[in-house]
Amino acid sequence: MSHYEQQLRAKSDELSVQKREANKIREVMARATPTKTGPVESPAVVAAAATPSTAVDVQTLREELLKKTEVIKKLESMITPKKT
Repeated sequence: MSHYEQQLRAKSDELSVQKREANKIREVMARATPTKTGPVESPAVVAAAATPSTAVDVQTLREELLKKTEVIKKLESMITPKKT
């Protein structure tokens, strides 16, 4: 029985060493990871704080995007041959 007790003690010591190493790694990672400073704002808060001119600019850009998309589709239909 003493043989098994010695094996159990050795495995227990090995496990405690692994746990200590894991804790040390966690501590190092925690120190190495940068933390955010200042208040964190959600995208909804940022959108709500947008000025009216920004909303107008966004709308203008969306309209331009639609126009350019239509032009691209027309040119594409003219260039690519129809599959038969």
